[in-house]
This record gives sequence, structure tokens and C-alpha cells, in this order.
Amino acid sequence: MKKVKYHEFKKRLEDVGKTYFTIQELEKFYKNKKSSLKNLLSRWSKEEIIFSLNKGYYCFDVEKLDYLNHSCSLIKPSYISFEYALNYYGILDQVPQVITLATTKRHKFVYSGPYVYEYTRMKKELFFAYERVNQYYIALPEKALLDTVYLLSRNKRLVDLSSLNHKKINKHTLYNYAKKFPKYTIEKLKSFGF
Repeated sequence: MKKVKYHEFKKRLEDVGKTYFTIQELEKFYKNKKSSLKNLLSRWSKEEIIFSLNKGYYCFDVEKLDYLNHSCSLIKPSYISFEYALNYYGILDQVPQVITLATTKRHKFVYSGPYVYEYTRMKKELFFAYERVNQYYIALPEKALLDTVYLLSRNKRLVDLSSLNHKKINKHTLYNYAKKFPKYTIEKLKSFGF
């Protein structure tokens, strides 16, 4: 296959706004056998004109990767929450090294290129209060705090919440969401001054 095809693939994917792609997406543009496509991707990876993120996912430029969208697409359903969301909203000033997500599936770490995604299992009845932003899902600020405190109250997380920015939390919304959480989570929440 001529290298010019690489540029055609890249342009088509960029035209639809994709910063990462799967083999299945490339098959739409590639008319030969799937096995030769895998060989082609392997060759492009060695030439460093594409980068393997994790099994079956690739990107053209790791620095331009929409990693928040990518993290939500790997395990569904999932939404960004916990420390990462708290930092995203400016509620927690500590910068997490891991993108933290809630899911109804089992707990799992996924290593994808330079990124680490941690998926933490939440009960279905606690899987709410998140919104779509661009192409990814993220907990609302109050829900991200509750998700974190819930895990802290169950000794499932070690997070220093002593420097929370209380001004960015709507207490009415917080306690409205808290009604769905166990009493021990609400008690733990109160210990942080809410």
C-alpha cells in the first residue's frame, strides 16, 4: 500500500473530528483484507506515523488525543468523576495523575498510551448526575464530591480533601443528591464542613 493512503485515512478521520480510531473504523476506508490492514497498522506504528493507545485503538498524534472522550468510550457506561472531576471544576487543587471514572462495570485500570484511566464500580442507583460535555460525560460538581466521599467513607479511596474549595459547591444540590447515598457517606460529608 502506498503511503499516500495514510494521508487519505488521516484526512477522512480528521474531517469527522476524530482524534483516535479503531480498526473497525479504518475498515470503512480500506477495501483489502482485514489481516493486511493489521499489518499496515503495525508498519505505521513502527514508522511512528500512528500510535497504538491500547488494544484496537490508535491515534495520529498523542498530544492532540481527546483523552477524556477516549476514556468514556472504552468502557460504557462511564463518566469522569472523583478526583479528576473535582480538579476539573477547580474544587480540588491537587492534579491527579490518573483520569478517574465511575462505571457500573467492574473496577479496572486501563493503560492507553501515556494515559492511565481508573474505572471504579458504582452501584446502579448511584450512577446519576452527570452531563455530556463535548464528546465525554462528567459528573456534576456536587456529584463528583459525593462519589469521592462515598468511596472515602467505605475506605476504598485515599484522597486529601482538606483543601476543598467550598464556594464552588451548591449545598442545596449536594444534599439533594446525598439523599440517595448511605447515611455514613452523609456523616463523612459533614466532617468536611458541608
